[in-house]
Amino acid sequence: MTRHGIQEVSNRAPRRRRITPFRLVSVCMVLLVGGTVWWSVREFQFSNMAGQLGELTRSGLESFESGDFKAAARDLGLAAGVLDRLGRTDSTAKLIRQRSREAAAADGLIGESLVEILGRVDRLKHDGATKTWERQFERDHQGAWIVMQSVLERRSDGVKTSDEPDGGRRGETSTGLVGSGGFELEYPLLLQDRQVRLRGRLAALDRLPGWADSSDDPRPVIFAAQLEACRFESSTDTWWVELTPETAFLWTDIGSIRHLGFSPDATLGDGGISEILDRQATAAGLEPGSFAVGSASGTARADERHAEGNGGEVSR
Repeated sequence: MTRHGIQEVSNRAPRRRRITPFRLVSVCMVLLVGGTVWWSVREFQFSNMAGQLGELTRSGLESFESGDFKAAARDLGLAAGVLDRLGRTDSTAKLIRQRSREAAAADGLIGESLVEILGRVDRLKHDGATKTWERQFERDHQGAWIVMQSVLERRSDGVKTSDEPDGGRRGETSTGLVGSGGFELEYPLLLQDRQVRLRGRLAALDRLPGWADSSDDPRPVIFAAQLEACRFESSTDTWWVELTPETAFLWTDIGSIRHLGFSPDATLGDGGISEILDRQATAAGLEPGSFAVGSASGTARADERHAEGNGGEVSR
């Protein structure tokens, strides 16, 4: 009872705060312990992989030389990842990274030639299914690898893909071609009397002797790259195959090229192919003649792959 009358006492308990200093500290402790455990596990795994670096490298290179590119891509990919974590940039590390790229490209080759792929795309286009063939190419072939031998043409600016509705996006400029290493090339075979051309970017081209001087006689290049998309340019009646920027690289190993089914053409011969690969090894920062460069340990699995034209393109 008070001076102002009887005051009712509430039976409800006061609301408890959901966020309290104790709970905040507990959550922080849990996060700290969890983060420490995660970091410790990662470091333990990395330590184990670093301890296995020699074995991963040995088994990866052996698989690479025997033509087992799936196993080589797995082991050399792990070895390259360890080297990246260690920050190694010595010649051995560069060689392992190069072989890792070559193994991954060989393992991920497209299953058929570009002419076969674009033949189906061309038929869909003529049936009026413009978006269908664009989606089909991107769904089935985007990210697949090609390995080609060709003379590359220098590009130094962006390229407009098309101003036509069926040529892709209006006013679109192809990415990855501006700056050093931009290139395009003509595919050696026609598609229904239409040209097929490819374009991409390969930074190491600027380190190739003669590439910067357009007055020099053009020399063929053996390279690998991932497919990005295809466009039809109505104004020139040309199919353009876009290569994913930054994925292209120079090939350097003659043994794996033979496993993939490359045959020396009448002009170059074995000596010419070896000379090309030696020049490209130098441009890639490798020593020509280093371990696994120029090796030739048989031609197993060559019957699973075939080359188009004069050793121009390789597919499974």
